[in-house]
Amino acid sequence: MALSLRRLGTVARTKHNYQVARILIEESVAILRAEDSKVSLAFSLCDLTATMSRQGELTSARVLAEEGLIIAIEEKYKEAIAPAFRCLAEVLFFQGEYARAYTVAQKGLAIARELNMKWRIAWTLELLGQIVLHQKDRVAACSLFEESLTVYRALGSRWSIAKLLVFLASIATFQGEEAKARALCEESLANFKSGVDQELLASFLEDVAEIIVEQGGMMWAAHLWGAAEVLREAMGIPLLLDVHSSYNRAVACVRRPLGKEAFATAWAEGRTLSPEQAIVIQGRRISPTPAPTGQSSRIAKSASTYPAGLTLREVEVLRLVANGLTDTQVAKRLVISYRTVTTHLNSIYNKLGVTSRTSATRFAVEHQLV
Repeated sequence: MALSLRRLGTVARTKHNYQVARILIEESVAILRAEDSKVSLAFSLCDLTATMSRQGELTSARVLAEEGLIIAIEEKYKEAIAPAFRCLAEVLFFQGEYARAYTVAQKGLAIARELNMKWRIAWTLELLGQIVLHQKDRVAACSLFEESLTVYRALGSRWSIAKLLVFLASIATFQGEEAKARALCEESLANFKSGVDQELLASFLEDVAEIIVEQGGMMWAAHLWGAAEVLREAMGIPLLLDVHSSYNRAVACVRRPLGKEAFATAWAEGRTLSPEQAIVIQGRRISPTPAPTGQSSRIAKSASTYPAGLTLREVEVLRLVANGLTDTQVAKRLVISYRTVTTHLNSIYNKLGVTSRTSATRFAVEHQLV
């Protein structure tokens, strides 16, 4: 039961449903503590750490990561020690302790190599690449990503292959190697498109955007987020955000330097792009000409009409919210699902740079939308 709960939590985390993931994995941890199943507990603590890290609870996540590592070492179970080191390294990385994160990750990598744990090797190499990329060492990052990619290719992990190819493409882009970057992006798409569901595709775009932000790819990241947002709206599956999530931090890092207007424009442009176009375009400014599909055409038109890149439907939702309607009442009035209303509100808050209905209402009043 504990193992099943942990696996289900991992799936939820992959889809960025962090709250659901946390509930599932916390239940797994509780069962394992009660059963005094220490080795299994070390693994579940690692997964809980990863989930809490992405919710921004880094101090608590670090305590759990250290506990998991201590348990694995005390039990002398190397198969658990390797991921525990990697898990702690990731928390340190999120806390900005890059030097220590690198050292801890290297310890995990050494054990993974000793045991020939190919998944752990690739996973840790990917993290090491991100650590050195944050330290602005693109040469070292490229080397680590390429080594990780080689292992992932042998394992046949299409998701990981696709993601690393875009990471490498982002490095090539910012080194001026545009032809190489485009080829890598196209190869990434060829690996990723086969049989993937739309929610995972949206998560993929959001994950890639965060690493691109670190290289200064502000426009490119905004395009990717916009394209992902349209996918989620079509499914009625919102991105469940914690106010301190890595997603929100990355968005804020882009909004500040671009400014609200340029950021909203870039985001709106991304909404007119297919996932393929958003990846291959590499942040170049695109024509405001609407995309060929009816939905994209309406989006493009409304983005140029309303402030902050709001679409017509988002303005309709904002007007009702500003008039005091609840989410349920908005859903009934517009004949849409409650989930879709939540998705629209998340998008509205992101575009306006606000976190509450009161602030959104103030914006609506100031811009004469009500």
